Amino acid sequence: MFWLRGRTRLFYSTSNGSILSEFLMRIILLILIKLYWFVIPKTSRRRCLFKKSCSHYVYEITIEKGFLGGLKALRFRYNHCRPGYYILKEERVIISAGGKSFDSQTIKPEIF
Repeated sequence: MFWLRGRTRLFYSTSNGSILSEFLMRIILLILIKLYWFVIPKTSRRRCLFKKSCSHYVYEITIEKGFLGGLKALRFRYNHCRPGYYILKEERVIISAGGKSFDSQTIKPEIF
């Protein structure tokens, strides 16, 4: 909440403004993901380590948990689904570039 002082009126911003802006940011993020799917063909995209691709994961989390949840999911996937990971084939585990380990339940079987 904050106050804005005009020439003669005092405008008060309620929490409804933040709800509206969060809704608009959610819509913008979802549109950007759909544009990514439409503009960049699957053959040109980087290979994702996870069973559910990073863009699909972020899309679903954004729908379920809102804009901030989608940003957190995007940050998590960016930190853990990029080059620099180690594959431990015997244990069927991947250690991501961010240092987190993932088992075979979340990783695509082709990776092993």
